[in-house]
Amino acid sequence: MNNIIKTQQQLDIISLARPPGTSQHTIRITAGAGTGKTTTLQYYAEELALLGHDKIVYVTYNKAAANEANIRFNQLIDTRVECKTIHSQAFKSLNLTVNSTNLKKEIEV
Repeated sequence: MNNIIKTQQQLDIISLARPPGTSQHTIRITAGAGTGKTTTLQYYAEELALLGHDKIVYVTYNKAAANEANIRFNQLIDTRVECKTIHSQAFKSLNLTVNSTNLKKEIEV
């Protein structure tokens, strides 16, 4: 993806990427359909990988969007981006919490 000309707005977002171990922040891109949000996040993920991040999670609203993003993100250079829905991420977090305690595991999806 490096040979594609990026817009100034995309460059501004990509420049927010930081190496592992530095302060974390949330990136939110708000724009209309077809304006390049996912492409910009692909560039951002690529930059994170180049900075040394070995795990990148992309969270979206539904399974179809997560599946499409999975195809697009994993075209990146040696980068494994885990694409999931907000619900699957929440369930994973709850499951990890339950497993790290002595609570009974009674969560159903």
